[in-house]
Amino acid sequence: MSYDFFLSSEQARFDGYCTAMRHAGYTVQAEDLLSHRDMDRLVEAVRTGACTALVCCNDKLAGKVLHVLLENGVRIPEDVSVFGFDDWEKNRELPMGLSTMRQDFEEIGGMAANLLCSVIQGHFKKGRKEFLSKAELLLRDTVGPAPEK
Repeated sequence: MSYDFFLSSEQARFDGYCTAMRHAGYTVQAEDLLSHRDMDRLVEAVRTGACTALVCCNDKLAGKVLHVLLENGVRIPEDVSVFGFDDWEKNRELPMGLSTMRQDFEEIGGMAANLLCSVIQGHFKKGRKEFLSKAELLLRDTVGPAPEK
C-alpha cells in the first residue's frame, strides 16, 4: 500500500521515524503505513495485539485515530499508545491529552520571513532550502507501556 504525504515535512517525519526504528533494531514495512481509509484494519490490528503503538504524521490524524479507537472500545494507552506531531491547538478538545512533538512555529515563521527577505534582496539562488527547528517532546495521556501478551 502506498501513502501520499500532503506535505514534504510529513514525508521527512516518516523518513526520520523509519531511520530511528532501524537504529533501534526494528523494521518498518509498507503495510505498517496506514491511511485514513484503513481505520477498520487498524482497530482489528489493535484488538489482535498486532499493533501496540501508533505514530501519526500529524496531530490532526492522531486525533481522528484516537476518536475511532475510543468509539470501538479500545483502551488508550492500555491497549495501544497514540502519538502525534505538531501540538495542534484543536486537540485540546480531545477526551484525553495527546502525546506529541511541539514545534516552535514562531521560530519557523522567523526563518521563513528571513528567507523571503533574502529572496527579495536577491541573495538567494534558485533551488531548495531546508531548515530544521527545535521540537519538544510532550508525553501526555496517550502513551504507556506495551500491553502484556
